[in-house]
Amino acid sequence: MHKSKGDEFDYVFIPELNEENYPTSIKNVKLKSGGHFVQIIKNSIDNKGIKTPDELKKEQVEETLRLLYVGFTRAKKELYLTDALNYKKRKNTKPLEIIKKIFLEI
Repeated sequence: MHKSKGDEFDYVFIPELNEENYPTSIKNVKLKSGGHFVQIIKNSIDNKGIKTPDELKKEQVEETLRLLYVGFTRAKKELYLTDALNYKKRKNTKPLEIIKKIFLEI
């Protein structure tokens, strides 16, 4: 989806739309270990203040929402969204709540 900005396709498939893959809630964002260290280095170069873990999580959610928007709006004819309750290595995944909100309002 990152590279599809500005492009359009007849059919778009977006698989595994769950909170683990596309966190749309701050409580579901998992920061990578070492990520805070990388952010400290970037901010020291840019002379910006160091962000709290909650600020980093908020940015991640915003980026996820932007990415989903790009993916959803690339389809000219049909958009296919998929998820499953269980995957081979993961059990009991949570579907994206935002999908319910978006499509119940349409």
